Amino acid sequence: MIRNTAPDTTGPDAKVAAPPSERPLRLGMVAWMVAGIRTHYENVARVAGTAPDVALTQLEIQPWHDDGQIEKLAFLPKRIRGSLRTYLSTVPLYRQPPPDVIWTQAVTPITPYLATRARRQHVPVVVDADSTPHLLASFGEYYAEQVAGPPVKRRMVDALFGAGARRCVRVVCWSEWAAQSFVEMYGVRREQIRILPPGVDVAAWERPVGEFVEHERIQLLFVGGDFVRKGGDLLLDVWRRHFRERCDLHLVTREPSIAAEPGVYIHADLVPNDPRLVRLYHTSDALVLPTRSDCFSLASIEAMAAGLPVITTPVGGIPEIITDGVTGLLVRPNDGEKLRGAIEALVADPERRERMGMAGRLVAVERFNAQRNVAQLLNLLREVAQRR
Repeated sequence: MIRNTAPDTTGPDAKVAAPPSERPLRLGMVAWMVAGIRTHYENVARVAGTAPDVALTQLEIQPWHDDGQIEKLAFLPKRIRGSLRTYLSTVPLYRQPPPDVIWTQAVTPITPYLATRARRQHVPVVVDADSTPHLLASFGEYYAEQVAGPPVKRRMVDALFGAGARRCVRVVCWSEWAAQSFVEMYGVRREQIRILPPGVDVAAWERPVGEFVEHERIQLLFVGGDFVRKGGDLLLDVWRRHFRERCDLHLVTREPSIAAEPGVYIHADLVPNDPRLVRLYHTSDALVLPTRSDCFSLASIEAMAAGLPVITTPVGGIPEIITDGVTGLLVRPNDGEKLRGAIEALVADPERRERMGMAGRLVAVERFNAQRNVAQLLNLLREVAQRR
């Protein structure tokens, strides 16, 4: 764990309210360093680090190290090696002084800790989740790696996940979609659950005054590391057949098989909250994300904060982000014709793009403001710690 001993209290985010106390709240953060979950953790840690009454310890779980000794055990299946790495990453929890409260994104790996040290020393744990194993399994092949294994193994994982979730004092869900699964499939009591979506730095993502420059060609943006699952292949096909002559397509992805071509620009080295990524949002006309499976969509929230209309699909918790016809357009997954129609509707109507972008910006400021949402989360954690 790495202790944050000198938080910056001078920046624009230094507004987190803090009730007076004898000493800072000792908050342990156990982060899952994968995809959008990692982005959410970094946003939470950034805001929490400015709270004058919070002392952070941070444990970052990396489920795979390319040069790790465990990963070199070729006689073990990759899935087993990843699980070993994940569970061993939690060892510092047993060595460090117990915090006042733990916030975690990793239910299953922390379950042994919940049943042992947390129970003996009365350390309350709050889990923050965008989904459940059952919901991931419902997406079939697109989350196959996360839910792989024979039925007996899946039942064991579900049992372990449910036991861990029920032992948590609170379960913070990003969406009602996720909350229902915790209650119906894992026996978590509804009163344990709080709905609190993730947020972004809405000030940083706001398009600067005078920033927008009208291009000769419409600039379409796609942001998705998992190219096929996020529908990037479908978007690329639709663009080639119908929009090559009118639009440029910017693909932010780590997919190595995608190559640039006239009108297509690949951005493979961008990381969450990268200033270059923010700039790309600011210079685009719409985010197009025809995802086939998603638990939530931080990219859609970033687009809204940047004042962009969003074209995406109503999967997972996305309908709780995008209002069809108001802040964006929702199309069925895998429906190329509907996707073409949605893109055409925005390409042909700049006033509609601007109207949807402005509506999205208002929603982002109201519902997905990291400063405000993390302040609510910290208040919940303080309440839990006090009840300890």
